[in-house]
Amino acid sequence: AASARGHPLLLNLVASAGIETKRTMERYLHEEIWKDLTSRERTSLEAASIFPAPVHPHALTTIPGVSESALEKLRARNLLEQTLGGQISVHELVRDFVRNRGDRAKLRRLHFHAAKYFLGRPAAQDHLEGVYHLIQADRAKEAARCVELSNSALLDSVSIREMAPLIRRIDLGKADPSAACVLSEFLGDGFGIAGQLGLALWQYRH
Repeated sequence: AASARGHPLLLNLVASAGIETKRTMERYLHEEIWKDLTSRERTSLEAASIFPAPVHPHALTTIPGVSESALEKLRARNLLEQTLGGQISVHELVRDFVRNRGDRAKLRRLHFHAAKYFLGRPAAQDHLEGVYHLIQADRAKEAARCVELSNSALLDSVSIREMAPLIRRIDLGKADPSAACVLSEFLGDGFGIAGQLGLALWQYRH
C-alpha cells in the first residue's frame, strides 16, 4: 500500500546499514516514491527538507508551493512525521535524498522564503534561524546586515548553542569578502559561547 512506502522503521534500519544499502534505498525513493509525487507534494517535501530540525507547519505553509493538504498526504505516506509538539519532522535519509537530488536554485529560493518568515518574527532565536537560511540562500550580504543590526541579541539567544553545530557547516568561501568577514566573526563568537573554543579560534583566523 502507498501508506507503507517510506515507513520510518525501514528508513531507520537503512540509515544504520552500509553505503550500498543506502544507495539501494535512494534508488527506491526515486523510482517508487519521488516519481509518484505531485508537483506540490514535491515542493512541500523539498521545503520540509531544508530545515535542520522539526519545524512548525505554519513556517512551511508560508512558503509558496507548499500546502496543508500536500503535507498531510506526505505524512500519510510516512515521508513526514509529526512530533508530539505538532512540528513537522523529516527522516534524515529522506532529507539527504531530497537535498542531493533537488534543484540547487529551487532549494535556495525555498531557503530565502524560510528566511523571510523567521526574520519577520520578533524573537532573536527566530532571527538567528533567518540568518542561517539567508546564508543557505546565497544571500550573504543580507545575512551580514542582519548580524550587524542585531549581533548582541542573536548571540544572547538561547538557541546559539543549538545552532553552533549547524553553522559550523556553513562555507563562506564564495561569499562577498566584506560579508564573509562579518559572518565569520559572528560564527566565531557563536562557537565561543557554545564552548567550542578551538572552532572559535579557527573561525576568527579564517
